[in-house]
Amino acid sequence: MQKNSNLRMIIINIIESMSDAFVSLDEKWCYTYMNEKAGKIFGKDPKEMIGKHIWTEFPEGVGQPFHLNYEKAMKEKVFISMEEYYPPLNKWFENRINPTKEGIAIFFQDITERKEIETALIESGNRFEAIFNSVNEAIFIHDADTGKILEVNNKVVEMLGITHDEVLQHTISDFSSGVHPYTHREAVKWIRKCSLTEPQIFEWHIKDKSGNLFWCEINMRRAVIGTVERILVSIRNISDHKKAEEELKLSNFELTSLNTVISESSGQTDVKSIMTLALDEALYLTGLEGGTVCSITEDQLLHLIVDRNTSEETKKDLQENEIKVGECLCGHCASHKKPLILRTREEVLTYSSREVLRNELIRFHAAFPIIGKGKSLGVLCVFSYTDLKPTERSLKLVETLTNQMSLSIENANLYEKVKKQVVDLQLEVSERKEAEKKLQFHKENLEELVKERTIELESKNLQLARLNKVFVGREVRMAELKKQIAELEKGNNDK
Repeated sequence: MQKNSNLRMIIINIIESMSDAFVSLDEKWCYTYMNEKAGKIFGKDPKEMIGKHIWTEFPEGVGQPFHLNYEKAMKEKVFISMEEYYPPLNKWFENRINPTKEGIAIFFQDITERKEIETALIESGNRFEAIFNSVNEAIFIHDADTGKILEVNNKVVEMLGITHDEVLQHTISDFSSGVHPYTHREAVKWIRKCSLTEPQIFEWHIKDKSGNLFWCEINMRRAVIGTVERILVSIRNISDHKKAEEELKLSNFELTSLNTVISESSGQTDVKSIMTLALDEALYLTGLEGGTVCSITEDQLLHLIVDRNTSEETKKDLQENEIKVGECLCGHCASHKKPLILRTREEVLTYSSREVLRNELIRFHAAFPIIGKGKSLGVLCVFSYTDLKPTERSLKLVETLTNQMSLSIENANLYEKVKKQVVDLQLEVSERKEAEKKLQFHKENLEELVKERTIELESKNLQLARLNKVFVGREVRMAELKKQIAELEKGNNDK
């Protein structure tokens, strides 16, 4: 998230430092951004304009060319460049309307002064030279049929680093990059198209006397000078603008890449899937052809998780041998917990040991530690067997990506830990329920057994009581019998 915030600040600083006014609109025609220059032109506070509807704030613009072209750019997703007079402000504006994923982005400039000068050039031949050389834009006058340079102002001389007479002796091709479509042939096509149809606005790659290339915006229109139709070409250096556009595109690309990893990895609970996603994105960002991701075990051993274009020898070495952290290129950065960037074959050989034994021909190698809770969880490596070198910016982005990857891995590990605890708890609950069932079963069996034993005991007691009664009766009779025998014996003795 910090990376996203930093990139956003970079983009805002670029937009605010441009010479162009800038606004962006979403698909509902509400402002999502307005820089200070645009705020000054409209007499509005940029911050207060965010979220407001453009045609509610500027209802007088509805139905005008600006409105129609905004609608077209939004609907057809096409770039439109236009110059138009805006009556409510009594100003001329040059607009560059760019379709975006969210809506449209508009770069514009107040060109009222230039339009007044162009009008003055056409309407006042007597003041032509003074006005022609006083404007702040480079102006060429061309033959409408051949494209020959007939006249230029002082700004052209300054821009190209060449004298006035030297310019007139050259052709358009001498001041163009010469790379298609920036050639003499294409320039003549533009001139003829302007002569036959309407004003043309396009970008051109211009070359000065020293061979330096820079981007310019060409504004080409027909003009009658004296009694002859000419092509009037005004040129504005937009190198800073192009640089800003490229910076915006690059920043948007970086944000998209990070958001892709964040969104996709945050939903993953499998560590290997997260590492695979990160490695593929790292190779895409750097443009390199090979890479690996290794995890680090509790014993500080490297374990290969995923690889791309890795030699069989390397894979075999990592899979069959116990390689400790610090014993190979990957392990060095893990032990120091910071990236290790080796930009030449010589630097690679300085750090490699096992790679040399495997006869690896790596010419560039970058390793990034995956740090979680203060310890190395693994290492992400990208490399090349060619002289291809990634940009420093792409390497920084991979470092940020790796940091995000560590968070996703921690979340995945936490998920697995919680999942195991839940499974163990479920097993414990299941075992407890089974034990309770057995206990209840035994309890019910015991009660039944007690009943059976009680009945059996009662039956035995009854039998014992009967036997006892019989036994007591027998004892009594035996006693009486013994008494009778004794008496008989006594009677016999007396006789």
